[in-house]
Amino acid sequence: MAAVVAGVATAHVADQASYVSGSFTPADGDLLVAFVTTSGKAVAGSLSDSQSLGWTAITSALKNTSADICEAFVSNRKAAASSMTVTYTVGGVGNATGCVIQVARVSAAPFAGALAIKQSAVQANQAAGTPAPVFGAAAVTTNPTLGLVGNSTNPATMTAPTSWTERSDTGYATPATGAEYVTRDSGFTGTTVTWGNASATAFASIIVEIDVSTLVGLRESQIVAEVVYLPDVTSLRESQIVLEVVMKEGLLDSHARVQGRFGVFATPEAFPTGLVPARFSVYGDGTVTSPAGGAHVQVVWVG
Repeated sequence: MAAVVAGVATAHVADQASYVSGSFTPADGDLLVAFVTTSGKAVAGSLSDSQSLGWTAITSALKNTSADICEAFVSNRKAAASSMTVTYTVGGVGNATGCVIQVARVSAAPFAGALAIKQSAVQANQAAGTPAPVFGAAAVTTNPTLGLVGNSTNPATMTAPTSWTERSDTGYATPATGAEYVTRDSGFTGTTVTWGNASATAFASIIVEIDVSTLVGLRESQIVAEVVYLPDVTSLRESQIVLEVVMKEGLLDSHARVQGRFGVFATPEAFPTGLVPARFSVYGDGTVTSPAGGAHVQVVWVG
């Protein structure tokens, strides 16, 4: 079962164009989710890290009459078990006036990047009051959920929603800025996430649901696969793909890689231009044995 734990939380009170988190060591295979709360900037920034995982912006929300911004990111690859830092680069021209970087580690997540995000929702430019962002659809009970409140109080001084766990509540003094994030491993099936108290100052909030579902079952002769990265091509040739089989938790201690001659059968619509996820069927003469409970199969271009 997937679980969320704290990675690192770092508050910076300085006029800078970029900010570096403290160091932390994830477990091998952790998916990383980062929340960034920045004062003095209304333009979204970007994230990088010392393991070169790559990051995808999930969503963002302005606060404090659009003077500040809260953002959420997810890593494009799983982390290795080695010490690392995360760097936030502010958007637009000029410096921000301060920044809080908070990173969560998600274990046993089958996907990474945009494919790992089931849904997200925000509240932007809210007056003092109780945060209560609303998902567009009911969350899946087995999916981990995370939430952030960024406000103008140092620290944020928020109380986690019922049955959720506060991972970090921190901030800085000039200008007064706070950020609290909370997580729940499983059991949330609602749409509205209501914090346990009111924010004393103007705030923004973000909630995120992580998708840990198993996409497909696996048969020896047919695999329904999902393209993770698809370059500008209109066809794939045999022996130019690698199947990475990510087993459900408990079936394998690590990823198993299956390589062989595989033909690809798909409609032209399955090959859009650019890095766009697509689904199609793969038939192969390689040996693929179905584990109990199935597996998630990712197809990546290696040609």
